[in-house]
Amino acid sequence: MADERGISEVNIANRSEGNARLLLDVFVPQGLNCKIITWEEIPTFSKSAELIVNATTIGMNSEPSLIDFQNINKHAIVYDIVYKPVHTALLYNAKQAGAQSIYGYEMLLYQGTKSFEIWTGIPAPIEGMKKALLGTAGEVF
Repeated sequence: MADERGISEVNIANRSEGNARLLLDVFVPQGLNCKIITWEEIPTFSKSAELIVNATTIGMNSEPSLIDFQNINKHAIVYDIVYKPVHTALLYNAKQAGAQSIYGYEMLLYQGTKSFEIWTGIPAPIEGMKKALLGTAGEVF
């Protein structure tokens, strides 16, 4: 059963159990139903996940994703915070599954725009910053 935010369960997988437990310490006091899953359980749990977030470095060196497209729900949102390369194996698999993808560069871009606005007090030139980040013809880094 989902809480008032629409969140029924948060499954946390981390290479370090200690770091996973630190995340539990953040989420549980907020009233979230959380549990730690093993690295090997990721593909099983991803099948029913509505949101998948990769907050690891997996994908930065073109490694294969831990989650194949068959293990991604087509109604899921898949967010890979890796921004270099823009197109990771996880996001490719999400696209194959028909899921919505959020690219890592988007977080980098909007962190930069917010910082720009805090420091300058004026609206950030988002399109110019995006072009500087990605180049005018697409991925450049």
